[in-house]
Formats: sequence, C-alpha cells, structure tokens
Amino acid sequence: MLGDVLLATLSAEALPKRIPIKGIHSTFLELSGMPKYGRLLSSLAFVMGPDVAVSEELETALFRLCSCGLCTVDNPDFRYLRIEPESRTAMQRVLQRHLESDPEKLKELQDLSKEFHQKVEYWIEYEERKLSLRGLSAEDRDCGRKAP
Repeated sequence: MLGDVLLATLSAEALPKRIPIKGIHSTFLELSGMPKYGRLLSSLAFVMGPDVAVSEELETALFRLCSCGLCTVDNPDFRYLRIEPESRTAMQRVLQRHLESDPEKLKELQDLSKEFHQKVEYWIEYEERKLSLRGLSAEDRDCGRKAP
C-alpha cells in the first residue's frame, strides 16, 4: 500500500523535480494524522529526529523507488529527492495499471496526492529561502511555522 501512496503522491505533474526529503517526512506525518488518510498511511511510524519527524518505513520505500530508478537522491547530504518527468509518467502508468480494477482506491490516492502537493509546498519554499541570500525569518529559522 505504501508503494501505491508514493507512486500517487510523487508522480503529480505539479511537483517540482526536487523535493526536500524533510518536507516529504513532515508532510506524511501531518497527513497520517488525518482520519481520511489513516488507512492509507497506517504503516508509517515516526520518531522525532533533530529537527523533523522521520519514518523508517518511508525511508525504506523511498530507497526502493531510487533503487528502481524512479527517483534519485543526487546530492551528497541527502536533502532532496529528484524525480524526472519520464519517471513521473512511468509511476502514473504503473499506478493506473495496478489499480484499474479499483477506481475508488485510485480516487482516494489522487485526493491524497493533491493534499500532499499542497502541504509539501511549504517545505519547498522553506528550503529555497534557506538557500537564498535573504535568509530566513526568525519564525522559519526555528521551524515554528506549520505547513498549511
């Protein structure tokens, strides 16, 4: 089930090529606390890391996607996941083929994907501001802002 969730969320056309891994973990932590996604995300357990919660199950699933060549972590500090457009297309095809007999589950995963995109946007912006010359506000420096 977690594989389907990742295929659905990471294959969204609207996501940029690079996504902060901290944002992926934080977004899934938030979504897993929502009753409507509890069943889809029930396999995730989180522990608090130095600055964000981390899920070993999610790390393993992301590693498997990278092992299959559907995404990469091409930076030495493992801060970003990179997904090329052709990989997104492949993910969409696999998901469609896998769930063609279960349109209700496919719809549920599409809804989760839209919500994932909305929530991970904060982390994408946060990482961009961290890398800019303008720096971060005090609120952002302490990660005090909750994702929408």
